Amino acid sequence: MLQHFPSNHKITTHQKEQVSIMRGLGHEQSDTSASAMLHNTLNLENSTIKLPCDTFRSRFTFRIVTAFQYKWFALSWLCSLVLFLLFQIVSNETANVLILILYIYVQIFAIIFCFFVNTMSFLKFRMSLEDKMKFYSEIVNNTPYSNDHSWDVICYNMITYFKESGFPNSLYDGADCNSLFQVLLKDKKDVKSDTQNDTVEEESSSLTKDTTDKAKLVYLETAREKAHLVYLQSENSYWVNKYPELAP
Repeated sequence: MLQHFPSNHKITTHQKEQVSIMRGLGHEQSDTSASAMLHNTLNLENSTIKLPCDTFRSRFTFRIVTAFQYKWFALSWLCSLVLFLLFQIVSNETANVLILILYIYVQIFAIIFCFFVNTMSFLKFRMSLEDKMKFYSEIVNNTPYSNDHSWDVICYNMITYFKESGFPNSLYDGADCNSLFQVLLKDKKDVKSDTQNDTVEEESSSLTKDTTDKAKLVYLETAREKAHLVYLQSENSYWVNKYPELAP
């Protein structure tokens, strides 16, 4: 039976608190029921969270602003400005042709760089193990599904987390978090391949460090599987409640 939640229940008082990853992975996932998803939906409607999609009119504008967080992009635009001024000042035709060609190359680099740093593949590459653990913990706690809006709270929390960590944010809305999760699920870099490459000749000191690293990878893989299970349970609950007559 669906529960009713009071309208004055704000999501920011519960969702923004830092929850231990051990606790997030250890407790039973009763929140994946229909009541939990309704709770999530009502909270989203009553919350006051603000995402980049609410500030920027287009994703293109957001990508440009995000790219300026990287010094290479800012440097490329500075070079473009200098080349443009030189093109206006220099009267030599041959020099102008060379300046124009260089200007075009710099602009092409800036455009490619702007789009690349905003891809989820690049974000996954930059995320540390702890960053990924935080992301999986948010999924376990907020029980999203395929609807992009169900990821909005996770997006807000991750943006806040990145900001506090000094990490350049490239998340525009909940859809980006959904895409990031799908990219992480396709990552086949797990512990099994690392374990098979071990050699008996390892030194004791490096062996200890390697064992610690493998323990972290095992825990990361467990967290990913846990988050994926929560996602699948939430997805199933959503469709069962939307079309109960089709439920097995």
